[in-house]
Amino acid sequence: MRGRTILVLCSFLLAACNRDAANALIGKVTTAPKTPQVAKKGPNAEQQTAGMTLAVGIGKAALPLQLKFELMNRPKAGQALGINLALLPQIPADAAIIQVSPSDGVEVPKGMGEIAVSALDEGGVYREALSVTPTKDGILLVGVNLTLKHDDIEETKGYSVPIIVGEPPAK
Repeated sequence: MRGRTILVLCSFLLAACNRDAANALIGKVTTAPKTPQVAKKGPNAEQQTAGMTLAVGIGKAALPLQLKFELMNRPKAGQALGINLALLPQIPADAAIIQVSPSDGVEVPKGMGEIAVSALDEGGVYREALSVTPTKDGILLVGVNLTLKHDDIEETKGYSVPIIVGEPPAK
């Protein structure tokens, strides 16, 4: 009788410690369920590029990437103009190459003709800065060719970044 009493007491103690005798027998510990961790989301690509203008694509070729830009100051003939670019890839890519082309009335300084960007993630925002110098007044275009390298292929698309230099024409 004493052996049974000790066995019953031990099983009650074991059950009380683990609150589940079945888990005590197989060596598992019961824990309270955790509240799921929710990652705090930061601003999305649209919020990060608010105030920027979507560059105009040239031709019908589709590229899984958007290009936005903003001018850093008011364009004046003979003065350097800073242009911020934002690349918004819609697929992951190994690399992107930005080639800036001079056009009539716009000079591109040496070293600003090509910018390489590596390892782009889908939905990311990749910012690059370039500088050009308008040489005359009027509506001028800065040509930007983007080459996106992904999945062992290269896709290229041309874009135009318009700048208005000097006073707008009178109506």
